[in-house]
Amino acid sequence: MSPKHNFTAILVIAVSLSTPLAQLHAVEDDWKSLFNGHDLTGWKANQNPESFTVENGLLKTHGLNDMAHLYYFGENDNQPEKFINFEFRCEVLVMAKSNSGIFFHTNYEKTDHFLKHGYEAQINNDPRTTKELTGSLFAVIPVLESPVRDEEWFRYYIKVDGNHIIIKVNDTITVDYREGENPVRKPFRKDRLLQKNGGALAIQAHDKDSTVYFRNIQLKKLP
Repeated sequence: MSPKHNFTAILVIAVSLSTPLAQLHAVEDDWKSLFNGHDLTGWKANQNPESFTVENGLLKTHGLNDMAHLYYFGENDNQPEKFINFEFRCEVLVMAKSNSGIFFHTNYEKTDHFLKHGYEAQINNDPRTTKELTGSLFAVIPVLESPVRDEEWFRYYIKVDGNHIIIKVNDTITVDYREGENPVRKPFRKDRLLQKNGGALAIQAHDKDSTVYFRNIQLKKLP
């Protein structure tokens, strides 16, 4: 990272921290806050827990020792909480050349590679690292031009209602997808599907060169 970019990143994060988290995005009725801004209570990494830390009220992902995923367990210590129909929202800041993702309808897997089950809402603004950029439903619906820039906070929204998946970035729809009865998948991604009984939610730490911050992580269950 160049000195100019480094200064910009520090300035952006410093400014963002000048406002208390409670004032950034108030939790409305039926919305539940999944991240308390102090520690990782309710969350558990499948491996490499050092890749997930809390800094200045922000959830930081940095894949120090290969890929890892942080699952939302809630109040259950034995298995991640499962969600079927829901709305999810958070705010994200991506450092230069960084990759991450939000998995949903997935399973708890101890692996240093991508998760086999469910879907990934992609986070990556650099086409030099992958062609599928922020706002993509990874390996299903690609977004080829990122709607946001590195080192700036943006809003990320995911909705699952039956077989209908919507992704929004800063309130603009990037994915409007309905899963059919027999969706076509590559063989090694054959289980990238919605699960009848729902699945887990997980945030990805991609690699040692990727640093991504999250805040105001909230979810609302739907009927």
